[in-house]
Amino acid sequence: LDSRFNFLRVNVDKLEYPGRGGSLSFTVESTYDVELVAPEWITLASSEVPGDGRSYIMTATASMNNAEGGSDREGTILVKTRSLERTVTVTQPFYERPDIPESIASAEDLVYFLEKCASALEEGESLAFSADIDMEGKTFTPVGEFKGILQGNGFRIKNLHSRSPLILRNRGLISGLRIDSSCSFEIPSEEAEQYFRSEPFHEMGFAKLDTHRELRSGFPEVIYCAGKPDDYLVSIYKKMVEADGRAFGTRATKEQFELVRAEISDITYDPVSRILKVERVQSEGIGLVAVCCAGTADIPVAEEAAQTAEYFGTKVERVYDVGVSGIHRLLSKVELLQSANCVIAIAGMEGALASVIGGLVRNPVIAVPTSVGYGASFEGLSALLTMINSCANGIAVVNIDNGYGAGYLATQINRLAEK
Repeated sequence: LDSRFNFLRVNVDKLEYPGRGGSLSFTVESTYDVELVAPEWITLASSEVPGDGRSYIMTATASMNNAEGGSDREGTILVKTRSLERTVTVTQPFYERPDIPESIASAEDLVYFLEKCASALEEGESLAFSADIDMEGKTFTPVGEFKGILQGNGFRIKNLHSRSPLILRNRGLISGLRIDSSCSFEIPSEEAEQYFRSEPFHEMGFAKLDTHRELRSGFPEVIYCAGKPDDYLVSIYKKMVEADGRAFGTRATKEQFELVRAEISDITYDPVSRILKVERVQSEGIGLVAVCCAGTADIPVAEEAAQTAEYFGTKVERVYDVGVSGIHRLLSKVELLQSANCVIAIAGMEGALASVIGGLVRNPVIAVPTSVGYGASFEGLSALLTMINSCANGIAVVNIDNGYGAGYLATQINRLAEK
């Protein structure tokens, strides 16, 4: 307070940063506008917030990167307004970033990464497996948080024992990675209590995002875009990407794509399948699912099924335009169909394709009736009735035009086959 009763108030005297850096905020209140001065290794951002009409209030955020270079950091942020000034001391210990390997090819590499490097992997930074890994019964406790991208490329971890499941600490992406049944995880009681106290969903008022769904079922929540108000849809995509680094939606329109893209620049839209997704890491896929459709008009449903399965980590082969009116086209692909862990058969009109395929393969067939056809097809009802009355064994039927449901079920079957 000066002689003219002008005042300057700062709510902190010191900011202590971790070695990895980050952002901390403080509040400044004064009679007049405020100027902030900081060392070049500190990035400042500020925003004015409503005051009481007699004072100026500002929230300032000071951010910095890793304290590299071999020594601790110490400096001050100067807060000035006319005749008054205050200082905020800033300290940050030296941070020595572990030597993160370019890929993981052995049990020793994986133990080193999880114990030393997981918390050092930057957001979006990728690390790939290059081989199946037998952990030889090694036990360890991962430390820190994982924010990067662990890209397994379909490879398998065996005999891994941990006192903390990776997925509970993961804030990044673990993609294309198979955990063998020989692996075991134990949750420490204090971590389990904290985890189960947390809400299993994120409350948004108009939606409750099921953030624990992948833990329960192995599949994250998917967005059904049709009919959602614009603001709701955008908010849901932003929150899902923020929480998981990815999002997958079906039955979207081009207009919805443009709305969401204004907020999420790397979102992609396929006008054929009408899938709207953020997929920052693409898996090579495991196993094999064959997606067959009778005619070209069935391709939108077929692509919804194929892209759903691919998003969930399945390798897909497409076999299109092989309807029974030219059955020789289908017979030329029999070897491929018989090698698949599951076949999705998509057809409209009379829907005979599923029965024919069911008589040619020994693995499950998922039949998808489509609304393609003339008047007496009743918008897919005729194909649905044909498929659920099929005399071929091993055929399951999903709803009319439900490519998503077929791709999901096929992935479940494929994962079991590859276990």
